[in-house]
Amino acid sequence: MVRDMSRAFFIHAGAHRTGTSSLQMCLHDNRNILENAGFDLAFPGRDGIPSGKLALRLPRPRHGKPMMDEFRAKARVQIDALTRDPSHAMILSEENIPGPMRHFYQGRFFPGAAKRCRVLRHAMADGHVDTLLFVVRDYAGLFESSWRKRAEDNPMGAFSDTVPAYKNMNQGWPELAIVLQQELQPKRFVLVEHSSRKSRVDLLNVLVPQTKAMALNEPRGNLNVSATDAGLIAIQKRFQSGDKLDRTEWQSIIAKHADDTRDLGVARFNSKDRGTLNARYASDLNRLRDMPGIQFID
Repeated sequence: MVRDMSRAFFIHAGAHRTGTSSLQMCLHDNRNILENAGFDLAFPGRDGIPSGKLALRLPRPRHGKPMMDEFRAKARVQIDALTRDPSHAMILSEENIPGPMRHFYQGRFFPGAAKRCRVLRHAMADGHVDTLLFVVRDYAGLFESSWRKRAEDNPMGAFSDTVPAYKNMNQGWPELAIVLQQELQPKRFVLVEHSSRKSRVDLLNVLVPQTKAMALNEPRGNLNVSATDAGLIAIQKRFQSGDKLDRTEWQSIIAKHADDTRDLGVARFNSKDRGTLNARYASDLNRLRDMPGIQFID
């Protein structure tokens, strides 16, 4: 393994709804191989990944300077808890580094990304980001998928009510890429276009080139798959009737309707709005390709 004067971090920072859980399962399935090669691993277990222990709590836009020391301290504790040996490089995968998706409904694209990255950077102490990997997705697909995910366990109005916010989003992937680059200062910054992704092992090889020489196992199946339209309709009916669903209940409803794959139009842009978002995405991809210091894979 190539060593630096300071500890190396290989960070997979998302984005949401681009297969992050599947990459984290790949880390779990290959934990022994990666740890024996001298890597420490940090990833969450929120989607049922057995060995996921990372629980980063990063600031939201509402959090001011007085709380930053607390966030920094807690983030440092998380990194330290998953460190077997300070001389080891760490592979860290967490899609929430830029922030949650809930701000999309307000027309804001990861408004807390800068302060969240600063806290993470502090938690790495004197370490450096060797490689930062980020997967971008078309806006229409991202916004549809994010709405569907939130609708699994939250009462939601009609998808059409949120369309104006999506169409007038204050910024997009290029602006977020600039924040990630400036705040995390990676030696190598790789952006991957979602539709060009191959296997999880291939993506891990992009993040950590040293793994190309390892016999890694590809995880089976997909994780964190969106509920079907029928499942979401059933869940929202329960919410509308005043029910409060716990995790077991809404997951049971999703499973019950998993085989009903009919397109019932629960969260779909019309052709005009989709065209507007696709044109913006195409323009933003060109901007990303031209940005200095970024390796773009599409």
